[in-house]
Amino acid sequence: MQEQQAQLEEVNSQMEEQQVQLRQSESELKLQNKKLEDSNRYKSEFLANMSHELRTPLNSVILLSSMLNENKKGNLNEDDVKKAKIINSSGNELLRLINDVLDLSKIEAGKMELMIDTFNSSQFIENIKDLFEASVLVKELKLIVEDRYNNYIVNDEDKLSQVLRNFISNSLKFTHEGFIKIIIDSYEDNKVKISVQDTGIGIPNEKLNSIFNAFEQVDGSTSRKYGGTGLGLSITKEIVSLMGGELSLESKENEGSTFSIIIPNKSESNSIKDIPKVETEKVNDDYIKPLDGVDLNDKKILVVDDDMRNIFTLVEILEDKGAEVITASNGKESIQRLEEHKDTNLVLMDIMMPVMDGFEAIEHIRDDETTKDIPIIAVTAKAMNQDKERCLSLGANDFLTKPLNLETFSRVVNAWIK
Repeated sequence: MQEQQAQLEEVNSQMEEQQVQLRQSESELKLQNKKLEDSNRYKSEFLANMSHELRTPLNSVILLSSMLNENKKGNLNEDDVKKAKIINSSGNELLRLINDVLDLSKIEAGKMELMIDTFNSSQFIENIKDLFEASVLVKELKLIVEDRYNNYIVNDEDKLSQVLRNFISNSLKFTHEGFIKIIIDSYEDNKVKISVQDTGIGIPNEKLNSIFNAFEQVDGSTSRKYGGTGLGLSITKEIVSLMGGELSLESKENEGSTFSIIIPNKSESNSIKDIPKVETEKVNDDYIKPLDGVDLNDKKILVVDDDMRNIFTLVEILEDKGAEVITASNGKESIQRLEEHKDTNLVLMDIMMPVMDGFEAIEHIRDDETTKDIPIIAVTAKAMNQDKERCLSLGANDFLTKPLNLETFSRVVNAWIK
């Protein structure tokens, strides 16, 4: 009995020791989870702030180079216009790299979201073609487009465009002669198949399984012939998965590659037969007027931004079209300006500013009876989904991300100017 009692006490002691160790392990696990959560939050905040700091000067570079490229006053020679084009192209390439890094961060944090809309396949593919036609001509390649589907697609148009742009950019990089072909076709179960085929250098068999991994490239050495970060295709893979699609790759060395995606039409009825089939010509989009067609004479616009480069750029654009522009360097100053100029027709409001940020300023403007109906367009370089949602919930009428695109900026200003 004494021996059994001793054994029982020893077992109880071991169990108590195990329970202590288990509690310690649980405590350590909670601590590690907390550290991981904090690390992810700090990382997201850092990337969002870094994106803001990089996009802010890019906004001026891209917009001003676009204006110089247009050469409306005719005071630039052909060489000056060519330089402006190169500056603009370089600025947009830098923006693409920033967006890739930010997209990768959103994917890792599980914060990338879909914006479902309905768009016509013919118009969509023509827009993609327009983006790359000049680059294809420079390389003396043929750009072939085949829309065998010719109907409406219900999914995220912007993300689908991003996927196709990555595929075509990749084909352009590795194709030196022949053609690049874009094909849209119907697929089983109300799905759409989109392929980008090229006659490029192809991909070695040993690289086919790793080509969609982040930072992986066919040639990643320091002496590599082709540029790029190796992020584009890995982001593409995640976006296609988010869209509920599938991705495939066929390639033969020295013969070319075909990247294909199959995406669903996300209509509620799982059918789009009730939407009329569209003729092959482009959809009439005359309603999207360029800034040239917007009459800003007798219009007063308040530009709120703490960066003088952005203020200078926007003032140049708006005054060139006849608007009277007043400026403020923070939210508090914007409220004072509106008290002095109650006839203001539109407010362009930056978000990240000292003294009072754009969120608080929008709230103040909407709470004031004399200013509550003035249209507000939030303009920010901190391109996170939650910022857009917060701006709109506080009372902003629209939301633009920096760097601004002249065409998009024109359309939005035209929509809200009174």
